[in-house]
Amino acid sequence: MINQRIEMKLPDETLLIAEATEDSDYPCISIYHKDTECSPDEVVFAEYNPEKPIGRKLMAGAYQNNDDDTRYYKSFHYAFKPSFKELYQVFTDSRMNDFCLVRDEDFYEIIRNCDNLAVCRDFSYDNEKFGHHTGHKITLAGYGGENGIENLSFECLDCNEVLYSVDRVKPLKDVYRMVQPNSLSRIVGFVNDNDKLKECGCIGFSKISFESDGKRFKSEWTDKNEQLRTEKFTEVYNELVNDYLSYNLLKSAGTMWQYCTDSEHLMNFSDGKYVTQIVADDYTFFVVLIPNGNESKAQIFAYANEILYKHIEPLELKASNIDCEATASYVKHLDSYLNPKITYLDEVEDECWNLFKEYAGFVGVKFGDGIDYSVAKEISEKIISMVERTFGVDFPICKGG
Repeated sequence: MINQRIEMKLPDETLLIAEATEDSDYPCISIYHKDTECSPDEVVFAEYNPEKPIGRKLMAGAYQNNDDDTRYYKSFHYAFKPSFKELYQVFTDSRMNDFCLVRDEDFYEIIRNCDNLAVCRDFSYDNEKFGHHTGHKITLAGYGGENGIENLSFECLDCNEVLYSVDRVKPLKDVYRMVQPNSLSRIVGFVNDNDKLKECGCIGFSKISFESDGKRFKSEWTDKNEQLRTEKFTEVYNELVNDYLSYNLLKSAGTMWQYCTDSEHLMNFSDGKYVTQIVADDYTFFVVLIPNGNESKAQIFAYANEILYKHIEPLELKASNIDCEATASYVKHLDSYLNPKITYLDEVEDECWNLFKEYAGFVGVKFGDGIDYSVAKEISEKIISMVERTFGVDFPICKGG
């Protein structure tokens, strides 16, 4: 996030302050009023509340300065069209994938029949799409390929029509990148040493086994800590295992065997055991595959990147083996990245200017010792933007303390 705090002076010389908080289970933006005595009072806020029902998680709250409790706190959405993430939870949770459309005076609702959960709601006036499907049988269908489900759609089975459709914002192939572990594979050697695992950022160890038919799998955690109980990790893990991996590595025991023998993303690190590394923004997963017919098994070691990259530094790999996504994730967890020095931007401009002068000297152009800071700033911005696009790193532009 670039701007986490904005201040605006009002005509009466008091201040309005907008402040964002994203490192929380309830990310929000709050607006405060700082009066003539410089005492800040919260005025209003908008927050994401994960405990609210589907489609109603964005909450709005308002205060008056004579009361610590909110005078108003309700969902922003009256009508709502669920996001892909919300709808995906409904899709994976619904054993009875059976819905119907009902009408109220003001809106149409798609209701899950097994528990009457409202999963989509739109205004009824001027709504030609929903109108003639009242009482029909509705299903939630998923569409995708080898990288998992990329689209979810409510479809009327009676009319063979789509009522509502939403795509995944970011394809799973861009979220989870499967690579051969290279030098990072030594982490897997710690499988029998729980203390070493945790020291290097391992937050959990899951065993996956196939049922007797070799086509269905079950996942069981053998070691858990607090990070495993967070909604954030649960969402990442469920998406990784039940969607992304289930479409390639875990579709069946036969699929696992085929992948182990054919894929360049796996490394054979012992007899009959293969390992692959999957890199995401906040977590790194090492997946150990043991193909053996219907008794095929898998083990997944989950690591928190902020701890892992203090022990294993992707930047030390040889140039030909550098994993750009792992390197970018490593950089994002450095203290120098999270808390840049107050002279950060000046140093970047100086270094970019020196780099430019070296290149100019290489092609035969000479410059004096003086620095034109307007030129240096423009050069640094171009170089930084190229690095950001290449490595997927957003350089912080706010100056830390």
